Amino acid sequence: MDDESHEHVVPGSDEELATADVEGYDFRGEFDFQEMLEAYRTTGFQATQLAEAIDIAEQMRDTDATIYLTCTSNIISSGLREIVAYLVREGYVDVLITTSGRHRTTTVSSRRSMSLRDSTRCWTAT
Repeated sequence: MDDESHEHVVPGSDEELATADVEGYDFRGEFDFQEMLEAYRTTGFQATQLAEAIDIAEQMRDTDATIYLTCTSNIISSGLREIVAYLVREGYVDVLITTSGRHRTTTVSSRRSMSLRDSTRCWTAT
């Protein structure tokens, strides 16, 4: 591609971006949980998004914003429900919005313990 075409197709693509290099936590040496969480900023993928979400949540708490937590019902039917319950109980969340989900899954998971294998199986009424 000639220089003129390149400039029109991909303008500014030769510019250096001012971003951090991808780098994860160094597990050599003594483990430090706080440093591992801090390393999420440069780990990439969901780890970096989690670090950004934590920053946003801290800003929201600092400004006394009303915090809404939205999730699908399968989050409540999974082991993550304890995390959601903790966030609501401890006042980290002002409003919880969730979908209604599948009645059978929710009923079964609230009536008995579920194993990890159960979550991949199709529920049948008994």
